[in-house]
Amino acid sequence: DPNNALEAVGWTLRNLVAYLSIRWGLGGTDRKFLSYRSPFLRRIASSEIELMEDENDEDSFEDVGDEDLDENDQNDAGVGGSLLLDIAIPLASDYQWPENSSNNESSNSSSYRCVGWEPNKNRKPGPRSVDLRPLVSPAHLARQANDLNLRLMKWRALPQLDVEKLTQMKVLLLGAGTLGCGVARTLLGWGVRKITFVDSGRVSYSNPVRQSLFGVDDCKDGGKHKAVAAAESLVTVAGPDVKSE
Repeated sequence: DPNNALEAVGWTLRNLVAYLSIRWGLGGTDRKFLSYRSPFLRRIASSEIELMEDENDEDSFEDVGDEDLDENDQNDAGVGGSLLLDIAIPLASDYQWPENSSNNESSNSSSYRCVGWEPNKNRKPGPRSVDLRPLVSPAHLARQANDLNLRLMKWRALPQLDVEKLTQMKVLLLGAGTLGCGVARTLLGWGVRKITFVDSGRVSYSNPVRQSLFGVDDCKDGGKHKAVAAAESLVTVAGPDVKSE
């Protein structure tokens, strides 16, 4: 049980009680439950915390093992503050959502008999989940950081800057040499995401030191077409949000 409070239990046990009532029809019965609390977690009462704060004793908050427990703690080390509970399991009807289909959320929310669930598109109770994977995507983080730079520039130096217009702009670059590579990188910094190169040349070994979008690997086997190599390099630099060709 992740809950530290002695007078309450965590959602793990609450959800188990609801499952036993709805799935197995045990509503209306009394059952015993063990609310297991890890013996190696330091559980400190609020009065003890206030005393420790007054004494500025930082060591008192460190995690401890069995060798650091006093005599009283040693006696309870096997349970670690676990609770044996007699719980009256609610009836399955206590977990049902109201039948009305009113759009007034305030009136509906007052009728809910359980917490942590909400109606889905079929008007059935279910958990609400959020996909947070994009928030840790390198491409998303890179674009977010670049957009933040643009907003700061607008706030501090260019109030008239239309950031949204820059992100929707399409740019055609004639040439992917020293100037074209530099311009393309600068456009990325200004939020431009759609860039097209036109260049019939190939990357040679003298190019990478002067042209920032190319590397030595682009020179092998006669060299890649500059337009193709530059487009691929922009995606590598700024992520898949860039539409480059």
